[in-house]
Amino acid sequence: MAKQVECPAPVLERLITEYGTSMLRLCLTYLGDLDLAQDAVQEAFLRIYCHWPPGGPDFEKAWIFCITANICRDMLKSGWKKRVMLVDEYPPIVSSEQLPKEAGCLFDAIRGLKPIYREVVLLRYYEQFSTKEISRILGIGQSAVSMRLKRAMKELKKVLCKVPSEEW
Repeated sequence: MAKQVECPAPVLERLITEYGTSMLRLCLTYLGDLDLAQDAVQEAFLRIYCHWPPGGPDFEKAWIFCITANICRDMLKSGWKKRVMLVDEYPPIVSSEQLPKEAGCLFDAIRGLKPIYREVVLLRYYEQFSTKEISRILGIGQSAVSMRLKRAMKELKKVLCKVPSEEW
């Protein structure tokens, strides 16, 4: 059994730079609140620091996103989350001036999806994970990932194209 060591500072700084924004985006998808999302990212980096290494460089990104998703799920299950009503809206990570109008519409449409669809869209199209990797990160089957992606795309087409669902 390999001995767990603390993550070296230069490696942790690289991970924060490389994955921090993406992790925050994933946490916003789950939690819908910027402050909670920032807390979740901070907790994820704390766990990464304490449980380094991930098992190999090939699994680093998937391992980090798995930790992040698990922390978000734990936060959603907590009694505090059930007793406190959070605002459904949250500020975009990128300001609207930096995005073309079409991208803003797409982000709004993605935010309007159910959380289970948002997370697979984010992991697949923004983070470039394969269906197999998403399956491992979320702890669901590959067929479930594929079905969620298919349903998410159907919903996005409906919203973006303003076409009645009977035509799909």
